[in-house]
Amino acid sequence: EAPVIDVVHGYTASGDTMTDVTELHESVGWSAGGLVSTAPDLIAFARGLFRGALFDNPETLTAMTTPAPGSFYGLGIMLQEGYMGHAGGIAGFRSVLNYAPELDTVIVMLYNTDGADPELGLADVVNPVRPLLSVAE
Repeated sequence: EAPVIDVVHGYTASGDTMTDVTELHESVGWSAGGLVSTAPDLIAFARGLFRGALFDNPETLTAMTTPAPGSFYGLGIMLQEGYMGHAGGIAGFRSVLNYAPELDTVIVMLYNTDGADPELGLADVVNPVRPLLSVAE
């Protein structure tokens, strides 16, 4: 099957060379799964999830956002100081989706390289503007 032309290409580094790995088969991710989406769609999903609009039973979200003993993980959700969400990636791509509950703010970062450090990127982008953010009325 011919690749879709109008998609972002993903790159992986090998020494000083960046290699386009866009056409690697999806199975390379093995159990990592895979998702094709956009930042606006991920923001809409996160708002629905963390505002409790996706599940009939509110205990589902509670289980997702309550860490297991000795862990920073709920059911599929990473819990960090001030944020909850998930990060991941496959060859050529990385992503971060985080929600700041006290600000009711979603932060999505999408990278087209697997060499990006998603956690460093989040801190670099959010921390300088965090004092300027406020909960929308």
